[in-house]
Amino acid sequence: MSQFLFDFVHSLSMREKAYFKRYVNIHASSSNKNYLKIYDAIEEMKSFKKNELKNHFKGTPIAKHLSSEVSYLKNKILASLINFHSSNSPRSKVQKGILSIEILIAKNFRKEAMKKLFFFKKIAYRQEEFLFILKLIELEENILFKEGIFGFQDVLKKLKEERNSITAAIQNLNDLRILREEIRELHLTVRFITDEFRSQKVFRKNPILASEDLCLSIKAKSHWYYIHVFKCFLIRDYKSALNISEKYLLFLKEHPNIFPFSSLLPPISNFTYFAAKTKNKVALKKGINKLNDLALIPNIDLTYINYIKYSRHLEFAYTTNNILLAEQTLNLSIELINSKSEQMGSVQVAYLLFLIVRATIVLEKYELGATQLNRWLQLEVLKYLEIQAKLFCLIIHYQLKWTQLLASEVLTLKKLSKEFPRDKDIINAFYVFFKKEIKVPNQTQVHAKQLQKELKKIKKDKEGNFVFDDFDFFRWSLSLSQNPPQSK
Repeated sequence: MSQFLFDFVHSLSMREKAYFKRYVNIHASSSNKNYLKIYDAIEEMKSFKKNELKNHFKGTPIAKHLSSEVSYLKNKILASLINFHSSNSPRSKVQKGILSIEILIAKNFRKEAMKKLFFFKKIAYRQEEFLFILKLIELEENILFKEGIFGFQDVLKKLKEERNSITAAIQNLNDLRILREEIRELHLTVRFITDEFRSQKVFRKNPILASEDLCLSIKAKSHWYYIHVFKCFLIRDYKSALNISEKYLLFLKEHPNIFPFSSLLPPISNFTYFAAKTKNKVALKKGINKLNDLALIPNIDLTYINYIKYSRHLEFAYTTNNILLAEQTLNLSIELINSKSEQMGSVQVAYLLFLIVRATIVLEKYELGATQLNRWLQLEVLKYLEIQAKLFCLIIHYQLKWTQLLASEVLTLKKLSKEFPRDKDIINAFYVFFKKEIKVPNQTQVHAKQLQKELKKIKKDKEGNFVFDDFDFFRWSLSLSQNPPQSK
C-alpha cells in the first residue's frame, strides 16, 4: 500500500465517504466488492504502515489480485469525488455545457450550439471562470469559421479583443495570487517582519498593490484584500488589519455568486483574531454573531466554526486578562480537540493546543498544562512557536517543581540561540533564570527581579509595549513573588 492511498482515503470528509458508499452501491456489480473490503481496511488503520494491507489480506483470495484491486479502488474513489463535487456547482455546469456545445458543433447543429454558447458564456463571466471563457471564445470562432468568415470579420475582431481582455485578467489574477502565496508563506514561517525581510516583493513598492482599482476581476480583488490584511498582521498593525478585514468581509458578501458562504469562514476567523488582539469587544461580538448565523446553514463546517469561536475567545480572554472567560472556554476547547481533532487541520489543532497550554499557565492549572503540552509537542510545532513551546515547557516544569526534568530542558534551551537568533535575548534571559533557580531555589524573588531587568532590555514596540506577542513573559515574571512554584 502506498502512502498516497492511505492519505487519499483518510482525506475524505464524512459526506464524501457517505457518497462514495452510495456511489459504489449504484455503479458496482455485486460480484466485485473486494475493493470495498480494501477500502474498509484502510479506513480502520490509524497510521500508515507499508505492508499492513498485504498482511491483513494474507491467505485470502484478495491477496492474489491486491495490486489491481487497489488500482480499481483509487479510480472508484476519484470517480465518486468527481460526481460528488460536480453535481450542482456553476463551474461543473459550464464544463458540461462546453462538452454539449462541442457535440452539437460536431453534428453540424451550429445554430443550437451558438445559443448554448451564449448561455454558458454568461454563467462563466458571472463566475469569473476565465479559462472556460477562453474555450468558449475558441468554440465561437470555430462556428464562425465553419459558417465562412465573410461578413463575420467584425465579430472575429471583437472576439480577439475579448480574448486579449480575458488573458490580461488571468495574468493580473496570477500576479496577485503569487503575492498572496508569498505573504502566506511569510505568515506561516517568519510570523513577524523585521528589516531583513522587507526586501520581499510583497513589501516593496508594487504598482499592483497601490489600489484595488488596479485589480481586473473580483477574484483578483479578493487576493488584494488578503495581501493587505496580512501585510498589517506581519508588522503587528492589528488595528489596521481589523479595519481591512471588515472591508474584506463586506466585499465577499457583495459577491455571493463567486464566494459561497463557506468561503466567509477564514476571513471571519481573521477578523475575530484582530478583534481579540485589539481588545475590541464590539468587533469580536460582531464576528461571533456572524459565525452563529453561518452555523444555521446546512452542511456548513461546524467544527471549524467552533474552532474559530473558542480560539478567539481564548485570545480575547488572554489580552483582556478575563479569567472567567478563559475558564469557560478552556474545557470547551479541550473537548473540541478530544472529539473533533480528525476533522480539524493539523495547524488548527496545534494552534488551539498552544492557546490551551497558555490558558493553563494563566489559570495556574499546571498539571493539566503538562498533559496538553505533551499532546502539542507530539504534533509538528509550527516554526514560529518552537521557542514558545520550549519556554512553556520550562515554565510548567518549574511551577510543578519537576527539577530533574527542568534541568534537562534547560540544557537544550541554550542551543536554540543559534537556530533562532531573533530570540537569543529571551532565550539567554530564561536560561540564566532557570539555572539560578535550580542551583539556589530559595532566592526566587532575587532571580525574578534579575529576569525582569533582562526582559526590560528586550526591544519594545513604538507604543512602549513589550514585544512578547503570544505570551507576556514579563507579566509572568512579576507573578513569581505572589505565586511561587508549587511544592511537589
